[in-house]
Amino acid sequence: PPPPPPPPPPSSFSKSMADDLPPEDVMVWTDRDGITYKISFQHAKLLYIVSHYARASIKDNQPETWMRQLQLDVLIFEGILARKLDFDYAPESTIQPIIEEEAVRCVRQYMNISQEGRSAIYDLTEQGFLNTLRLPSTNLLSTIALQASHKGMRLLDALPPLLRYDVDEFLFSKPGHMRAFLKDMHPVRDLKHVIIDEQGFLIVTENGFEERSEVLFIEDISYVTSPFLPWSLRRSEAQMRDNSTRAWESGNGKSQVQGDLHESLILSQVHAILMEWVPMSANEFGCHQHRTHFTRDDILRRSLPGKV
Repeated sequence: PPPPPPPPPPSSFSKSMADDLPPEDVMVWTDRDGITYKISFQHAKLLYIVSHYARASIKDNQPETWMRQLQLDVLIFEGILARKLDFDYAPESTIQPIIEEEAVRCVRQYMNISQEGRSAIYDLTEQGFLNTLRLPSTNLLSTIALQASHKGMRLLDALPPLLRYDVDEFLFSKPGHMRAFLKDMHPVRDLKHVIIDEQGFLIVTENGFEERSEVLFIEDISYVTSPFLPWSLRRSEAQMRDNSTRAWESGNGKSQVQGDLHESLILSQVHAILMEWVPMSANEFGCHQHRTHFTRDDILRRSLPGKV
């Protein structure tokens, strides 16, 4: 009988995180299992940032390192202001832990969050370049920690030097509040770290650099709104005030936006309806607790905060 045919070559297919980008903004990388990935430069830079602070252990006696997503959000904002990350940002209500002498106290503040940056984190996690870990706290709130996986570190071995330089230029600082150059920077002592205190976020290094982050500074823009309620919720037929004739006034106002943001969606005649919602499962109740920021003590007292 004739000899059996040779086995087929290992399957190779492509996974993309940069479908809508030009080729000059995309890096193509093939893993050792034969799978080819198309990764945008912004995804690669974000992975490179995480690798400075958190990596998966290679040996059994090597400890695991993780970084909290809240600190990463601050670093992403700093990279946007330094024009090294091409993301947008917008204010979002967040819960920040304040470490005190005997306990951890949580406060809710508005913070400039990049949804594009978080979407890139989800992409990297889905493709296996980042590992995630959910950490619970004593007040029943949870946070997410991140680290570069073994697969992600293999990808960074092929990262172009220009991308490394863009990230290192804002991620490191020399003593004396001067920007570090690649030939002079120390990989540990000049690396910026994010510390949370009563006043917000402080960026420090072991070499004495200290700077207050502006991530809590909410940029104001001018706008005109009008109240709206559906007819089913109104107790009379009285008309609500319509301020549409004053829309032109927003064009004469000032804007505090620091960066050049991308306009993804422009809306006109928008109706925003607020509705009541009752959680019906444990997961929904946990999500409701995280958003409304009530703690375990509130649960034990069977009371919710009156102000959200």
